[in-house]
Amino acid sequence: MRVGILGIGAIGSVIAHCLELHHDVYYFNRSTKSKIKVKKNNDVLIRKIELSLVDKVPTLDWLIICLKEYHYSDAHDTLQSLITTDTKVAVIRNGINLEEPILRYTDSKNIVECIIDCPTQVLNDGMYHQLYDPIIKVSNGKLSSEFRGLFRLDRLGIVEVEDYHTESWKKLIESSAIGSILCLTGETCRIFENSELVNLYGLIIDEAILVAKADNANISLEFKSELVQKLIAYPPDKGSSMLTDRIRGSLIEVNAKNGIISQVAKKHNIRTELNDTLSLLLRCINMR
Repeated sequence: MRVGILGIGAIGSVIAHCLELHHDVYYFNRSTKSKIKVKKNNDVLIRKIELSLVDKVPTLDWLIICLKEYHYSDAHDTLQSLITTDTKVAVIRNGINLEEPILRYTDSKNIVECIIDCPTQVLNDGMYHQLYDPIIKVSNGKLSSEFRGLFRLDRLGIVEVEDYHTESWKKLIESSAIGSILCLTGETCRIFENSELVNLYGLIIDEAILVAKADNANISLEFKSELVQKLIAYPPDKGSSMLTDRIRGSLIEVNAKNGIISQVAKKHNIRTELNDTLSLLLRCINMR
Protein backbone atom coordinates (compact mmCIF):
# COMPACT_ATOMS: atom_id res chain seq x y z
CA MET A 1 0.00 0.00 0.00
CA ARG A 2 1.06 3.59 -0.66
CA VAL A 3 0.16 5.36 2.58
CA GLY A 4 0.50 9.08 3.23
CA ILE A 5 0.52 10.71 6.66
CA LEU A 6 -0.37 14.40 6.66
CA GLY A 7 0.69 16.05 9.91
CA ILE A 8 3.68 14.59 11.76
CA GLY A 9 2.92 15.94 15.21
CA ALA A 10 2.23 13.84 18.30
CA ILE A 11 -0.55 11.68 16.83
CA GLY A 12 0.99 11.49 13.36
CA SER A 13 4.27 10.30 14.88
CA VAL A 14 2.57 7.60 16.93
CA ILE A 15 0.53 6.45 13.92
CA ALA A 16 3.67 6.21 11.79
CA HIS A 17 5.24 3.78 14.25
CA CYS A 18 2.11 1.63 14.20
CA LEU A 19 1.96 1.08 10.44
CA GLU A 20 2.95 -2.27 8.97
CA LEU A 21 6.55 -2.14 7.75
CA HIS A 22 5.82 -3.36 4.22
CA HIS A 23 3.88 -0.23 3.20
CA ASP A 24 5.39 2.59 1.16
CA VAL A 25 4.91 5.53 3.53
CA TYR A 26 4.99 9.19 2.46
CA TYR A 27 5.27 11.95 5.05
CA PHE A 28 3.83 15.45 4.71
CA ASN A 29 4.34 18.21 7.26
CA ARG A 30 4.35 22.01 7.35
CA SER A 31 7.71 22.26 9.10
CA THR A 32 10.92 20.42 8.29
CA LYS A 33 11.35 17.10 10.02
CA SER A 34 13.94 14.36 9.52
CA LYS A 35 13.17 12.05 12.46
CA ILE A 36 10.19 10.74 14.34
CA LYS A 37 10.97 10.03 17.99
CA VAL A 38 8.46 8.32 20.28
CA LYS A 39 9.06 7.10 23.82
CA LYS A 40 6.81 4.35 25.17
CA ASN A 41 7.51 2.81 28.56
CA ASN A 42 11.30 2.40 28.57
CA ASP A 43 11.59 2.06 24.80
CA VAL A 44 12.54 4.88 22.45
CA LEU A 45 11.43 4.43 18.85
CA ILE A 46 13.36 6.53 16.35
CA ARG A 47 12.63 6.55 12.63
CA LYS A 48 14.47 8.61 10.04
CA ILE A 49 12.07 10.10 7.52
CA GLU A 50 12.19 12.22 4.42
CA LEU A 51 9.31 14.59 3.79
CA SER A 52 7.68 14.11 0.39
CA LEU A 53 6.82 16.80 -2.12
CA VAL A 54 3.11 16.81 -2.78
CA ASP A 55 3.48 17.03 -6.55
CA LYS A 56 6.11 14.26 -6.70
CA VAL A 57 4.30 11.34 -5.06
CA PRO A 58 2.34 8.60 -6.85
CA THR A 59 -1.38 8.21 -6.27
CA LEU A 60 -1.94 7.24 -2.64
CA ASP A 61 -4.02 4.25 -1.64
CA TRP A 62 -4.58 5.83 1.79
CA LEU A 63 -4.11 9.29 3.25
CA ILE A 64 -4.16 9.47 7.05
CA ILE A 65 -4.85 13.05 8.12
CA CYS A 66 -3.55 14.00 11.56
CA LEU A 67 -4.17 17.75 11.44
CA LYS A 68 -5.85 19.91 14.05
CA GLU A 69 -9.08 21.61 13.02
CA TYR A 70 -7.49 25.02 12.53
CA HIS A 71 -4.91 23.62 10.07
CA TYR A 72 -7.45 22.57 7.44
CA SER A 73 -7.88 25.91 5.70
CA ASP A 74 -4.13 26.23 5.10
CA ALA A 75 -3.94 22.61 3.89
CA HIS A 76 -6.44 23.03 1.03
CA ASP A 77 -3.93 22.82 -1.82
CA THR A 78 -2.20 19.82 -0.23
CA LEU A 79 -5.46 17.96 0.31
CA GLN A 80 -6.65 18.73 -3.19
CA SER A 81 -3.42 17.32 -4.64
CA LEU A 82 -3.16 14.20 -2.47
CA ILE A 83 -6.78 13.02 -2.50
CA THR A 84 -7.81 11.40 -5.77
CA THR A 85 -10.80 9.25 -6.69
CA ASP A 86 -8.64 6.21 -5.84
CA THR A 87 -7.53 7.49 -2.42
CA LYS A 88 -9.16 6.36 0.82
CA VAL A 89 -8.96 8.87 3.64
CA ALA A 90 -8.76 8.40 7.42
CA VAL A 91 -9.35 11.52 9.54
CA ILE A 92 -7.92 11.55 13.07
CA ARG A 93 -8.63 14.67 15.11
CA ASN A 94 -10.74 16.04 17.94
CA GLY A 95 -14.39 16.93 17.51
CA ILE A 96 -17.37 15.52 15.65
CA ASN A 97 -18.45 15.42 11.99
CA LEU A 98 -14.82 14.87 10.99
CA GLU A 99 -15.60 14.09 7.37
CA GLU A 100 -17.19 17.49 6.65
CA PRO A 101 -14.02 19.37 5.58
CA ILE A 102 -12.97 16.41 3.41
CA LEU A 103 -16.20 16.11 1.41
CA ARG A 104 -15.01 18.82 -0.98
CA TYR A 105 -12.26 16.43 -2.11
CA THR A 106 -13.91 13.00 -2.13
CA ASP A 107 -17.12 11.08 -1.44
CA SER A 108 -18.21 10.05 2.05
CA LYS A 109 -17.85 6.36 1.12
CA ASN A 110 -14.06 6.88 0.90
CA ILE A 111 -13.67 8.46 4.36
CA VAL A 112 -13.10 6.82 7.74
CA GLU A 113 -13.66 9.04 10.80
CA CYS A 114 -11.46 8.07 13.75
CA ILE A 115 -11.77 8.67 17.48
CA ILE A 116 -8.35 8.18 19.04
CA ASP A 117 -7.48 7.61 22.68
CA CYS A 118 -3.73 8.12 22.90
CA PRO A 119 -2.40 10.46 25.60
CA THR A 120 0.89 11.75 24.20
CA GLN A 121 3.06 14.43 25.75
CA VAL A 122 5.74 16.52 24.08
CA LEU A 123 9.19 16.30 25.67
CA ASN A 124 11.78 19.06 25.45
CA ASP A 125 13.98 17.33 22.87
CA GLY A 126 11.23 16.99 20.27
CA MET A 127 10.37 13.49 21.40
CA TYR A 128 6.77 12.43 22.03
CA HIS A 129 6.02 10.45 25.18
CA GLN A 130 3.26 7.95 24.37
CA LEU A 131 1.63 6.87 27.64
CA TYR A 132 0.01 3.70 26.26
CA ASP A 133 -0.93 2.00 23.01
CA PRO A 134 -3.50 4.01 21.04
CA ILE A 135 -7.08 2.82 20.70
CA ILE A 136 -8.94 4.02 17.60
CA LYS A 137 -12.71 3.72 17.30
CA VAL A 138 -14.23 3.60 13.83
CA SER A 139 -17.66 2.84 12.43
CA ASN A 140 -18.43 -0.74 11.38
CA GLY A 141 -17.87 -1.39 7.70
CA LYS A 142 -15.67 -2.68 4.90
CA LEU A 143 -13.59 0.48 4.67
CA SER A 144 -12.85 0.36 8.41
CA SER A 145 -11.72 -3.24 8.08
CA GLU A 146 -9.37 -2.21 5.26
CA PHE A 147 -8.07 0.60 7.47
CA ARG A 148 -7.34 -1.91 10.24
CA GLY A 149 -5.19 -3.86 7.79
CA LEU A 150 -2.71 -0.98 7.55
CA PHE A 151 -1.45 -1.44 11.09
CA ARG A 152 0.55 -3.59 13.44
CA LEU A 153 -2.15 -4.58 15.88
CA ASP A 154 0.44 -5.35 18.56
CA ARG A 155 1.05 -1.58 18.74
CA LEU A 156 -2.44 -0.21 18.16
CA GLY A 157 -6.02 -1.29 18.78
CA ILE A 158 -8.86 -0.59 16.36
CA VAL A 159 -12.42 -1.02 17.60
CA GLU A 160 -15.34 -1.03 15.18
CA VAL A 161 -18.50 0.36 16.81
CA GLU A 162 -22.15 0.24 15.84
CA ASP A 163 -23.01 3.81 16.83
CA TYR A 164 -20.01 5.94 15.92
CA HIS A 165 -22.01 9.17 16.18
CA THR A 166 -22.73 8.54 19.86
CA GLU A 167 -19.15 7.49 20.57
CA SER A 168 -17.80 10.68 19.02
CA TRP A 169 -20.15 12.80 21.14
CA LYS A 170 -19.14 10.96 24.32
CA LYS A 171 -15.47 11.63 23.61
CA LEU A 172 -16.22 15.28 22.81
CA ILE A 173 -18.24 15.84 25.98
CA GLU A 174 -15.49 14.49 28.21
CA SER A 175 -12.51 16.07 26.47
CA SER A 176 -14.09 19.52 26.11
CA ALA A 177 -15.17 19.67 29.76
CA ILE A 178 -11.90 18.58 31.32
CA GLY A 179 -9.74 20.25 28.67
CA SER A 180 -11.32 23.69 28.99
CA ILE A 181 -11.03 23.76 32.78
CA LEU A 182 -7.40 22.63 32.79
CA CYS A 183 -6.48 24.99 29.97
CA LEU A 184 -8.10 28.07 31.51
CA THR A 185 -6.63 27.42 34.96
CA GLY A 186 -3.25 26.35 33.61
CA GLU A 187 -3.28 23.43 36.04
CA THR A 188 -3.36 19.63 35.91
CA CYS A 189 -6.04 17.38 37.41
CA ARG A 190 -4.83 18.15 40.92
CA ILE A 191 -7.26 21.09 40.89
CA PHE A 192 -10.18 18.66 40.99
CA GLU A 193 -9.42 18.10 44.65
CA ASN A 194 -11.60 21.21 44.86
CA SER A 195 -15.21 19.99 44.94
CA GLU A 196 -16.48 23.24 43.39
CA LEU A 197 -14.49 22.51 40.24
CA VAL A 198 -15.84 18.97 40.15
CA ASN A 199 -19.33 20.48 40.31
CA LEU A 200 -18.46 22.87 37.48
CA TYR A 201 -17.22 19.91 35.43
CA GLY A 202 -20.57 18.22 35.99
CA LEU A 203 -22.53 21.30 34.90
CA ILE A 204 -20.50 21.58 31.68
CA ILE A 205 -21.25 17.92 31.00
CA ASP A 206 -24.98 18.41 31.68
CA GLU A 207 -25.12 21.19 29.11
CA ALA A 208 -23.25 19.20 26.48
CA ILE A 209 -25.41 16.10 27.02
CA LEU A 210 -28.54 18.12 26.18
CA VAL A 211 -26.96 19.14 22.89
CA ALA A 212 -25.73 15.63 22.11
CA LYS A 213 -29.20 14.16 22.64
CA ALA A 214 -30.73 16.83 20.42
CA ASP A 215 -28.19 15.77 17.79
CA ASN A 216 -29.45 12.16 18.05
CA ALA A 217 -26.66 10.78 20.21
CA ASN A 218 -27.74 7.96 22.50
CA ILE A 219 -26.36 9.09 25.87
CA SER A 220 -27.21 6.86 28.84
CA LEU A 221 -28.44 8.13 32.20
CA GLU A 222 -25.27 6.82 33.85
CA PHE A 223 -22.88 8.61 31.52
CA LYS A 224 -22.38 11.74 33.64
CA SER A 225 -21.71 9.84 36.85
CA GLU A 226 -19.26 7.59 35.01
CA LEU A 227 -17.32 10.62 33.81
CA VAL A 228 -17.26 12.21 37.26
CA GLN A 229 -15.97 9.00 38.85
CA LYS A 230 -13.35 8.73 36.13
CA LEU A 231 -12.30 12.33 36.76
CA ILE A 232 -11.86 11.77 40.48
CA ALA A 233 -9.70 8.70 39.80
CA TYR A 234 -7.28 10.53 37.48
CA PRO A 235 -3.72 11.03 38.79
CA PRO A 236 -3.04 14.60 39.97
CA ASP A 237 -0.46 15.22 37.24
CA LYS A 238 -2.73 14.30 34.33
CA GLY A 239 -3.07 17.12 31.83
CA SER A 240 -4.90 17.51 28.52
CA SER A 241 -4.08 18.40 24.93
CA MET A 242 -5.65 21.84 25.41
CA LEU A 243 -3.48 22.52 28.44
CA THR A 244 -0.39 21.34 26.55
CA ASP A 245 -1.19 23.67 23.67
CA ARG A 246 -1.52 26.62 26.04
CA ILE A 247 1.76 25.82 27.79
CA ARG A 248 3.56 25.51 24.44
CA GLY A 249 2.03 28.71 23.10
CA SER A 250 0.17 26.80 20.36
CA LEU A 251 -3.35 27.52 19.19
CA ILE A 252 -6.08 25.85 21.23
CA GLU A 253 -8.68 23.73 19.42
CA VAL A 254 -11.64 25.81 20.53
CA ASN A 255 -13.86 25.16 17.52
CA ALA A 256 -13.35 21.39 17.69
CA LYS A 257 -14.20 21.26 21.39
CA ASN A 258 -16.51 23.67 23.27
CA GLY A 259 -17.08 25.70 20.11
CA ILE A 260 -18.72 22.87 18.17
CA ILE A 261 -21.02 22.18 21.13
CA SER A 262 -22.21 25.80 21.06
CA GLN A 263 -22.55 25.66 17.28
CA VAL A 264 -24.72 22.54 17.26
CA ALA A 265 -26.76 23.90 20.18
CA LYS A 266 -27.76 26.95 18.15
CA LYS A 267 -29.23 24.69 15.44
CA HIS A 268 -31.51 23.16 18.07
CA ASN A 269 -32.30 26.42 19.93
CA ILE A 270 -30.54 25.20 23.07
CA ARG A 271 -28.85 27.71 25.35
CA THR A 272 -25.28 26.77 26.27
CA GLU A 273 -24.10 29.61 28.47
CA LEU A 274 -21.22 27.64 29.97
CA ASN A 275 -19.78 26.39 26.69
CA ASP A 276 -20.32 29.80 25.09
CA THR A 277 -18.37 31.45 27.90
CA LEU A 278 -15.62 28.84 27.83
CA SER A 279 -15.29 29.24 24.05
CA LEU A 280 -15.01 33.02 24.39
CA LEU A 281 -12.28 32.75 27.03
CA LEU A 282 -10.35 30.13 25.06
CA ARG A 283 -10.51 32.29 21.91
CA CYS A 284 -9.09 35.17 23.94
CA ILE A 285 -6.08 33.01 24.78
CA ASN A 286 -5.64 32.30 21.06
CA MET A 287 -5.53 36.05 20.38
CA ARG A 288 -2.34 36.56 22.41
